[in-house]
Amino acid sequence: MDCDRSLEKKTAFSMRNGSRGNTTKFEIDNHQHVSAPKIMLVDDEKIVLHFVKRVLKKYRFTVECFADPVEALCRFQKAPYQYDLVITDQAMPEMLGSEMTAHMLQTRPELPIILSSGYSNFIDEHNVHEYGFCYFLAKPIILEGLLKAIEDCLTSQHSNVSLITR
Repeated sequence: MDCDRSLEKKTAFSMRNGSRGNTTKFEIDNHQHVSAPKIMLVDDEKIVLHFVKRVLKKYRFTVECFADPVEALCRFQKAPYQYDLVITDQAMPEMLGSEMTAHMLQTRPELPIILSSGYSNFIDEHNVHEYGFCYFLAKPIILEGLLKAIEDCLTSQHSNVSLITR
């Protein structure tokens, strides 16, 4: 990740994916408090949590992982403005990602939430917006798709739902 503060009113960030050479760019107003975006990652598969956290930390995101959506929801309810973005799986044993999302959006309707799922029998690219998600990422997750979804959500350019598949 590169940071260019030479711009008068904005700071430009560039995130490069080393394996493919793709670059994602975004700017932040210099008058805003700038810190690493904090992402809540919820998935019952611990290997997915470990991998995605490792990748996102390389791009300088702060990531808090939860294998249990009930625990994640409790943590969120204690500090709902601590997170800039949520990435969640759908099919989890204790609670569906869509149920957790509904609870979170009652507190913070503007919170961007990305659904990342390998299987869902009722949420797909055609109705994902009805559940409050700003993106649908099909598993296995593609790094470029994940970074684009995060960039769009964090820069508030997610007015339409996007589908990123394998």
